[in-house]
Amino acid sequence: MNHRKIAFSALFAALTSSCAFLSLPIPVSPVPIVFQNMMAVLSGQILGSLYGGLSVLIFLLAGALGLPVFSGGGGGIARFASATGGFLIGYFFAAILAGLPFGRFFGAHSKSNSHRNPSFLACVVSSSCGFIAIYVPGIMHYVRIFDVTVRQALAVCFFPFAIPDLIKLVLSAIITFRTKPAIDAVFAAKEGA
Repeated sequence: MNHRKIAFSALFAALTSSCAFLSLPIPVSPVPIVFQNMMAVLSGQILGSLYGGLSVLIFLLAGALGLPVFSGGGGGIARFASATGGFLIGYFFAAILAGLPFGRFFGAHSKSNSHRNPSFLACVVSSSCGFIAIYVPGIMHYVRIFDVTVRQALAVCFFPFAIPDLIKLVLSAIITFRTKPAIDAVFAAKEGA
């Protein structure tokens, strides 16, 4: 058990929660533009699938218990049945998928050792997988609760967000590419050293 990663999981859950008020309602959709989706992806990229997933799980449980951590400062179990409920569930899958070790396949050898640091391509791939993992359950949930076609759901839940989320995708890839080697070194250091 890595106590540093557990602490970082709690930190990322707090950071994701703090983005609750960074949401922008748009007139064409009941789903606002948020930064919490990027934080869910970053949790997985920085902490890996296990601890990134733990971070998002802490965030979701806090919201389910009624703490005002969801977009717009909302909370409560009812939020999971709303238009944004599928996207919230998608945050968990985003952290899991974004945390997969894509660097093993698209990584760059470190000059200091044989360890493979993630290349920028690996970071883009992990970001893309994370955002896809948010959209799929989000759109499926929207189709089910509003009894609309997938095409209608895409018009409301995807197309208005494509450009903002593409920017967040690239931003999360850049942040991961720049910070992950240093953070991994902190995690690899012996605890108590």
